[in-house]
Amino acid sequence: MNKPRTHYDNLKVARNAPKEVIVAAYRSLSKMYHPDTNKSEDAARIFKIINAAYEVLTDDEKREKHNKWIQEYEDDRSEKNNGHIAQDNTREHTIRITDTGVDKRFIRGLIVFFAAIFVVLTVFVFYKPSTPKRTYIGSANKYSVPEQKSTYEPPPTVPEWKTHTDKGWPLPSRTGYVSGYSVKFNSGRSKIIVDNSGNNHDVFVKVFRIGSDTRLVARAFFIKSHEKFTARNVVGGKYDVRYRNLDTGDLAKSTSFRLEETQSEDGVQFNNVTMTLYTVYNGNMSTTPISESEFL
Repeated sequence: MNKPRTHYDNLKVARNAPKEVIVAAYRSLSKMYHPDTNKSEDAARIFKIINAAYEVLTDDEKREKHNKWIQEYEDDRSEKNNGHIAQDNTREHTIRITDTGVDKRFIRGLIVFFAAIFVVLTVFVFYKPSTPKRTYIGSANKYSVPEQKSTYEPPPTVPEWKTHTDKGWPLPSRTGYVSGYSVKFNSGRSKIIVDNSGNNHDVFVKVFRIGSDTRLVARAFFIKSHEKFTARNVVGGKYDVRYRNLDTGDLAKSTSFRLEETQSEDGVQFNNVTMTLYTVYNGNMSTTPISESEFL
């Protein structure tokens, strides 16, 4: 039975590796196999594999389930191996002799042995390693080997913001919350819907809770092109939405808005806000460009 590959194997880390080591390994591999920089046929497939491994190993509950599955497999293999050993210990070891008095397995072994010697001698006699052409430079005892120019061209540099957040955490491979950011102000009933379905580019979005002289990141999520995301259970208060275009790196923010939750005879009344990201101006919420410091 072949040993199955685990998420630890895919990220090339030990099973007891801390989360910091897992993040570092993922960052290194994702840069190596990101389809934007690696055009090989296997790059996209490998990139999905390391993203799936990262998603499991950075989630405590999923990682615990994965470790349990590995342990169950190893326990099962150990039981089967013990059964084979017990069976081998009771097997009678004999040598079968043919009618001619010579073991056929012995003859086959001799044939393989002499065939191997023949191959080695053939390679030794006929193989001649190639040597670089020497160029005479004016003395009977001085030669130089022409310099071999490298044809390697380094891949183009990918801006960090295309694959990672401003804090260095990797962006997920699919629409959803970004690992590392806390989901705050999540005991309410309102929703904030950010619609990126009309665009060909991915976006990294932050929803800020606005105070009189403070602002806090309430939610941080990644939305692929042609998709939308809903931040649920947001408590009432003043907010705005800020986002980065992951094609150009441009930053923008919406006008601020207020979520209201009021108690009435019919129960709690709340409201939902939808922000549609347009590639042209005059969307359903006006936006303004912002600096890097306003996105932190």
